[in-house]
Amino acid sequence: MSAQSNAVPTASEQHIALGKELEVLRPEISKVLPEHVTADKFMRVVATALAQSPDLRNADRGSLLTACVYAAGQGLVP
Repeated sequence: MSAQSNAVPTASEQHIALGKELEVLRPEISKVLPEHVTADKFMRVVATALAQSPDLRNADRGSLLTACVYAAGQGLVP
């Protein structure tokens, strides 16, 4: 977060925070991914999607993370 406690997080800070939350979900994502998709690949693709589509950082965090786990379970790479 920025120096001020009530400051709005920068895009970079939002991206880092979301990345950390995804890392917490890595074990769950790994469990549901099919064998042909590694957790590393899935996480890289999600990170790239977030970097290329800044509006995703404004999406409801719970919905976004749930969608990632759901996609992994379906063998889909976002």
